[in-house]
Amino acid sequence: MVKYNRINPEKIQSIPTGIDTDLFDPDKYNKQACREQLNVQDDEIVIGIIAVLRRFKRHDLFLQMAKILIKQHPEKKLTFLIAEDGPQKSNIIDLINKLGLVENVKLLGHIDQVPELLSAVDIFVQSSDSKEGVPQTIMQALLMDKAVVATNSGSIKDLFYKDNFQLVNTGSVTELVNGVTYCIENSGNNCDRAYIVKNFSKINMQEKIINVYNHITK
Repeated sequence: MVKYNRINPEKIQSIPTGIDTDLFDPDKYNKQACREQLNVQDDEIVIGIIAVLRRFKRHDLFLQMAKILIKQHPEKKLTFLIAEDGPQKSNIIDLINKLGLVENVKLLGHIDQVPELLSAVDIFVQSSDSKEGVPQTIMQALLMDKAVVATNSGSIKDLFYKDNFQLVNTGSVTELVNGVTYCIENSGNNCDRAYIVKNFSKINMQEKIINVYNHITK
């Protein structure tokens, strides 16, 4: 808006889409039951991504990361879930076959039960290289108390607070691998659910919108 439409920055306020904190509440879901629905065993480490299958979401990096992690951790059962659909589906299937990941990667297609999927996941990954605002999926994963590894794309950094997730550079398989490895080797995480509730909930969004209207109608 500033660069291309030359709007005065003082007249712009960015308000991210608020997340339903009651819906994305880890205490409301049974992780084991959610994993059973996906045919995932208790001893598997589940690493997931939820993103429309578009080129800039860089599922290729996610799959290359998966290949390396499987080789680096032969003693662990690693399962990778890719949720959603999109124009890159055939290319992603080809890459899964090329990398020999058929037994390790599950393509779930479009999903409606996002909280249940996140409940089943151990580590959430976001691998985009561009075009990101403030992604709802990262906020949702943090609200579900999940370890998160995300690239520093667009406004993702706005969610970063006191190392609440692993923030890595875009376009780097190595950094994604290192971020996920850290999460695997450190079972605890610093997701700080309270920070997301306070700053990115639906109620917070509503309050910000009301404040804008109150300001411009004075």
